[in-house]
Parts: sequence; C-alpha cells; structure tokens
Amino acid sequence: IGFRLGDLNVSQTNQVVVIRGSTTKSAQAALFEGLFSNYGGTKTTRAKRGTIEQCAYLDHSFDFLLPKQDKIEPWICNCPRCFLAFFAGYFDAEGSAYFHKDHRTGTPGGRLEIQSYDKEIVCKSWECLLELGIYCKRPTIAKPIGYIGSNGVRHNGDTWRLSVWKKIAVWQLSNLLIQSAKHTDKLRSLTMIETQIMSSNNAKKGGEKCST
Repeated sequence: IGFRLGDLNVSQTNQVVVIRGSTTKSAQAALFEGLFSNYGGTKTTRAKRGTIEQCAYLDHSFDFLLPKQDKIEPWICNCPRCFLAFFAGYFDAEGSAYFHKDHRTGTPGGRLEIQSYDKEIVCKSWECLLELGIYCKRPTIAKPIGYIGSNGVRHNGDTWRLSVWKKIAVWQLSNLLIQSAKHTDKLRSLTMIETQIMSSNNAKKGGEKCST
C-alpha cells in the first residue's frame, strides 16, 4: 500500500486489477517485478523517452490497492509493525538516503528524507515516527506549488519534506527500514549510512576506524 500510494497507478477492468509503474531506475523496475510477478502477468517495455514502463495484471483480490488517497488508514497507524511496513514501501517510492555535510563540524552524516505532494501522509508519518521514539522535525514545504525544477518541470502542488538527520534517529530508522524496504539502491545507501555511523562511533571510542 505504501509503495502504491507513492509511485503506482492502479485501475480495474471486469477481469483484472491493472498496476502501472514508470521509472528510469532499473532497481525500481526490478522491485516492481519482484512485488507482482508471482501473482499475475507482468509486462515491461522501454518508452522512446527512455523510461521503463511496467504493467501487472492481477486478480480482484488486489482491489485493496485501488484507493488513491492522501492518508494513512487508522489500522495501519495503530499497529507499529503495519506502519513500519507501510513506511518502508512509501520510502521505496518517495524516499532517499544520502550523506550530508554538517555545517558546524564539516563531517558527513547520514540523512533519510521523503519529499512528496502527499501532505497528510508525510505529516502523519512524522507523528507515527515520533510515537516510535524516532526524532525528526515537523515536515516543511521544500518546494512550493509552481516551482520549476532543473529539468523544466513545474510542480503542480506543494512538495512536503520529512527529514531525519540526528544520528541516533537515522540509526534507529535505517535499522527498521532495512528489515522491510525492497529497493536495492536504497538498501545499499542505508547500509552505507549504518557503516559510517558505526565507523564514527568506533573512532570516537578509540577503536580502529573502518576502511569503508
């Protein structure tokens, strides 16, 4: 559900539920195939514009993916295990894990971030993370409606950003995401961030700093 709300288009016919995805990333295409190929037919084509276009044709037991809404259902929020699975899927679609230089110390630190038009999903995720003891600042507007990116695309709505940057919070959340996330590029970034945190902690304790 989290991955669907972040990045997929879902419709239905009399016979099947049709899942569509479009990406430029091979890792995301592999994720789509891995999620749906065991449950129905999938088709992948390369568009002239360079994107990878994918479709999956599933039976109507997948109609729970039809709603496209800017909200997290209460049954998900009320169950930490369900929320973390949802958030991992949404992070696979809309999240990023990268290194960011601390302007005070000049040292790189890990940052986990989501940027999305889905204000309610982003803000509710923030509340759920706080309830799990993972500190992050209240979401803010990263790019206002009408903003034109470097690719020339105009934003049709406000882009909301949820950012986790305190080391302990990054460590906590990355550990949880690694258990449920499936996007291989993002899993690799999360692992690199964890390695950097462990290396930094070992160095502060006088241990040998990891070469990685």
